[in-house]
Amino acid sequence: MTQDVVSSGGNCLTIGADDVILDCNGYTVTGSASGAGVYLNHKSGVTVKNCIFTNFTDGIYSYYGSFSSTSNTFDGNTEGGIDARYHGSITIDDNTFTNNTTYGVYHSGVTNSTISNSTFENNLWGIYLSNSSDITATLNSIIDGTYGLLTTNTAYIANNNDIYNNT
Repeated sequence: MTQDVVSSGGNCLTIGADDVILDCNGYTVTGSASGAGVYLNHKSGVTVKNCIFTNFTDGIYSYYGSFSSTSNTFDGNTEGGIDARYHGSITIDDNTFTNNTTYGVYHSGVTNSTISNSTFENNLWGIYLSNSSDITATLNSIIDGTYGLLTTNTAYIANNNDIYNNT
């Protein structure tokens, strides 16, 4: 991207092919409290990096497929930063999730995900894992939320995370 983008409603950027790299180059993608900043449906090999997502329902919403999120900021979204459902491979590295109403990262039905080197601050749930498996959370800072790391029916490994000041 070469400039900030403002969405008038709904999903802002829909990735329509596999193996796409979206590099926002530090620009902001702003919503109108609905839709997703990036919407992925049955796409694989997608990389989203160097973006700032604010005021969407979700910064990234992904349904089936695989993707990576690197060096992005998710701030002030009405649900959360990343909502991933029924995925096969996800990498979330070096992201910042702040002031999202519900969650930083939500996984449902995900297999094989790594969440690392990221900061979660002032989200209701820092990371929420539901009905997922082979999830690794490493070297994250999860602070000032209600629930730091919440899991239901999930096989996960959490190593060397700083989880504190959650009520």
